[in-house]
Amino acid sequence: MTVSSKDVCRDRVPDAGWEVSVTQPIEGGRRVSVRSSDRFDGSWSVPITLPRDFPAGETAVGIDNWDYSFCDDTGSCAAVSGVLQVEAAPTPTP
Repeated sequence: MTVSSKDVCRDRVPDAGWEVSVTQPIEGGRRVSVRSSDRFDGSWSVPITLPRDFPAGETAVGIDNWDYSFCDDTGSCAAVSGVLQVEAAPTPTP
């Protein structure tokens, strides 16, 4: 899958890059993460490959090391996470 954003943000990219993760179940579940050193220039995206045995169901996706300190009180830059539905991989037929 690909996580992407069309938003533009001038936040500094952390030295080790953004840590983008997918976790299921949402709280304390199995986690897969990747890093991206790209800026949020309106075309940001990062591919994440989930293993075939990744649990199906409601899944959290987000940037774990986002810096909220520069956000204003409207919260417009604070939503760097979301929820998606992961479906089980189809069982191959012989």
